[in-house]
Amino acid sequence: MTWKQKVAALAVGFGLLTSGIVVGAAPAEAAATCPVATLCIWGEYNFQGPEETSTSTNSCYQVPDTFKTYGVVSYINHLPVDAYVWQYNTSTQVWSKARTLVSGAFSSDIGIIFLGQPPYGAICEQNQNPVDYHFQF
Repeated sequence: MTWKQKVAALAVGFGLLTSGIVVGAAPAEAAATCPVATLCIWGEYNFQGPEETSTSTNSCYQVPDTFKTYGVVSYINHLPVDAYVWQYNTSTQVWSKARTLVSGAFSSDIGIIFLGQPPYGAICEQNQNPVDYHFQF
């Protein structure tokens, strides 16, 4: 490998490294908007759009109507417990866990279309179950 090839390889490597830092800035910025000991969910990619927060570690609530367009799309979970997105199937009339929002984790794109879309979506922490809450549709 010539010195020109080595310099080019280093430049490409440095470019990839710095672009990774830039791309990695979005979750850090979003983390600044999601307080400690809080679950934050957003209705659009990259922590944008409607936002809902919860500091409870043992509750269950319906996904707000402001999430009607896409459902739950991104999240940051600063709670000490996992939270779960539940989805109600109107055909079978059964609630099922659709996604775990892992404690200490985040996602800028959950990757499940219309996840928890209102009015048939719920967020529950720990062992809470939406069946016990008798949500109205």
